[in-house]
Amino acid sequence: MNVPFVTTSVGVEGLPFTSGKECFITDDPEEFASDIEKLQDPALRQRFTKGANAFVKSHYSYDVLKRNRDDIYRDILK
Repeated sequence: MNVPFVTTSVGVEGLPFTSGKECFITDDPEEFASDIEKLQDPALRQRFTKGANAFVKSHYSYDVLKRNRDDIYRDILK
């Protein structure tokens, strides 16, 4: 969606995002608000947007999911 984001640990549960790389992750209300303010920086917004897009493509693209499914099938057939 090309939108940088701030989330909680519950919001990314099961997803291996890295706080400060693709997004901000915090459970502290004051830090959450501070991280939202940090996103006023256009360079940071762009970095997070690019990082999150690359992360999603490398983990959840059709080709990656197909490869993972094929690996599971191969393991089952062994």
